[in-house]
Amino acid sequence: MEQAAQAADRLRHLRQSISETRQQLEELRQREQVIISELDALRPWSRARRRELAAELPEVRRNQTRRHEHLLQVLDQSTGVEQIARRAAEQAPAPVTWPLVRRHHADLGRDFDAAHRGARSSDVTEAARRAEEARAAWAGLQQKLAAARDEAARRADLPPDQRDIERAALVEHA
Repeated sequence: MEQAAQAADRLRHLRQSISETRQQLEELRQREQVIISELDALRPWSRARRRELAAELPEVRRNQTRRHEHLLQVLDQSTGVEQIARRAAEQAPAPVTWPLVRRHHADLGRDFDAAHRGARSSDVTEAARRAEEARAAWAGLQQKLAAARDEAARRADLPPDQRDIERAALVEHA
């Protein structure tokens, strides 16, 4: 289908070139006619203008010949491009299938995007859950550290006899 579209585009470009070249040829023909009619209408004493027009006429004819050759080349190319475009259009699937294919492709793209968003969402949810677990573990460790500090401060404030008794109880318990 892309080849058919490219060939059609190339054909459209060549047709535009043909019409532009034909228009330029027509302008050159008109200029040639103006020069010839002006040369015929000039009086014999207008030699300077006659020389100017006589010098311009061959250039106009050369341009006309070049444009005509260019037109023939473009016409030759356009017939080849027309054949290529026709073959590509014949080989391409029916034009009604492309909107279906494009719609199916768009649906697949939307499904992929939705699955991707869902995966990102679950990743974010999982990360949030792990962060909450880490915060809870951190809070638990902070509580244990505070309890250990309080216990150490309490033991430091005990009289020496009481400290010895508790130390002996801990050793016996261990």
